[in-house]
Amino acid sequence: MIDTLCTECSSLIEHHEKIQVLSAVHYNLGKTLQDVENIAALPNEAAEAEELLCDDMNLLQARFHFASM
Repeated sequence: MIDTLCTECSSLIEHHEKIQVLSAVHYNLGKTLQDVENIAALPNEAAEAEELLCDDMNLLQARFHFASM
Protein backbone atom coordinates (compact mmCIF):
# COMPACT_ATOMS: atom_id res chain seq x y z
CA MET A 1 0.00 0.00 0.00
CA ILE A 2 2.70 2.49 1.02
CA ASP A 3 4.83 1.51 -1.97
CA THR A 4 1.91 2.23 -4.28
CA LEU A 5 1.37 5.66 -2.72
CA CYS A 6 5.07 6.47 -3.00
CA THR A 7 5.04 5.49 -6.66
CA GLU A 8 1.99 7.69 -7.31
CA CYS A 9 3.59 10.58 -5.45
CA SER A 10 6.80 10.18 -7.43
CA SER A 11 4.82 10.30 -10.66
CA LEU A 12 3.07 13.50 -9.57
CA ILE A 13 6.37 15.16 -8.70
CA GLU A 14 7.73 14.27 -12.14
CA HIS A 15 4.71 15.96 -13.75
CA HIS A 16 4.59 18.94 -11.39
CA GLU A 17 5.16 21.50 -14.17
CA LYS A 18 2.37 20.01 -16.30
CA ILE A 19 0.03 19.94 -13.31
CA GLN A 20 0.87 23.57 -12.57
CA VAL A 21 0.15 24.61 -16.17
CA LEU A 22 -3.11 22.65 -16.16
CA SER A 23 -4.12 24.36 -12.92
CA ALA A 24 -3.42 27.80 -14.42
CA VAL A 25 -5.41 26.91 -17.54
CA HIS A 26 -8.33 25.75 -15.38
CA TYR A 27 -8.27 28.99 -13.37
CA ASN A 28 -8.03 31.16 -16.51
CA LEU A 29 -10.89 29.31 -18.17
CA GLY A 30 -13.06 29.84 -15.10
CA LYS A 31 -12.27 33.57 -15.08
CA THR A 32 -12.94 33.82 -18.82
CA LEU A 33 -16.32 32.12 -18.46
CA GLN A 34 -17.18 34.47 -15.60
CA ASP A 35 -16.18 37.46 -17.76
CA VAL A 36 -18.38 36.18 -20.61
CA GLU A 37 -21.35 35.89 -18.24
CA ASN A 38 -20.73 39.41 -16.95
CA ILE A 39 -20.49 40.81 -20.48
CA ALA A 40 -23.69 39.02 -21.49
CA ALA A 41 -25.47 40.59 -18.51
CA LEU A 42 -24.39 44.15 -19.40
CA PRO A 43 -27.37 45.04 -21.62
CA ASN A 44 -29.86 44.05 -18.90
CA GLU A 45 -27.90 45.86 -16.19
CA ALA A 46 -27.63 48.98 -18.34
CA ALA A 47 -31.36 48.89 -19.04
CA GLU A 48 -32.10 48.63 -15.30
CA ALA A 49 -29.78 51.54 -14.53
CA GLU A 50 -31.30 53.62 -17.33
CA GLU A 51 -34.76 52.91 -15.99
CA LEU A 52 -33.65 54.13 -12.55
CA LEU A 53 -32.55 57.44 -14.10
CA CYS A 54 -36.17 58.29 -14.92
CA ASP A 55 -36.86 59.04 -11.26
CA ASP A 56 -34.64 61.50 -9.37
CA MET A 57 -35.26 59.50 -6.19
CA ASN A 58 -33.30 56.59 -7.70
CA LEU A 59 -30.18 58.49 -8.82
CA LEU A 60 -27.99 56.95 -6.14
CA GLN A 61 -29.14 53.44 -7.06
CA ALA A 62 -28.54 54.22 -10.73
CA ARG A 63 -25.03 55.39 -9.89
CA PHE A 64 -24.35 52.11 -8.06
CA HIS A 65 -25.61 50.14 -11.08
CA PHE A 66 -23.36 52.07 -13.44
CA ALA A 67 -20.39 51.74 -11.10
CA SER A 68 -20.85 47.99 -10.83
CA MET A 69 -20.73 47.62 -14.59
